[in-house]
Amino acid sequence: MALLHVDFFSDVLGMCTSADVILPQQTSGQIGMEGKGAEGKLKTMYLLHGMSDDQTIWQRRTSIERYVSQLGIAVVMPTTHLAFYTDTTYGMRYWTYISEELPKICREFFPQMSDCLLYTSDAADDLLWVDLGGRRNNKKKKKK
Repeated sequence: MALLHVDFFSDVLGMCTSADVILPQQTSGQIGMEGKGAEGKLKTMYLLHGMSDDQTIWQRRTSIERYVSQLGIAVVMPTTHLAFYTDTTYGMRYWTYISEELPKICREFFPQMSDCLLYTSDAADDLLWVDLGGRRNNKKKKKK
């Protein structure tokens, strides 16, 4: 697995921001885990942090690299400060950043990432709510 820290400018947020990215690597000699490489487009999982942390919480409190090493997927862990993952009237547009701009930036930097996204949340199967950071954000999912 490759763990990368990426700093970049967001036009949507109007400021520099960052994300940590895990990319698969074919390995067999690494102690404690074997890595599965990937051919073609990488399935991509976006892990979003809670209110009291930043994107590093996934590396500090979980074994995320070990969990995904045999799956051959990419993992993107962006920082979003205390934004509640929503666009606000008089503030930042974090929903637009997370749902539109960040995937485009990631595919620009890492062309092998797929267009298919998986955002993690403990309420991801709920049709009307997305629960992030211990708060329930009323975010209607767009019907296709």
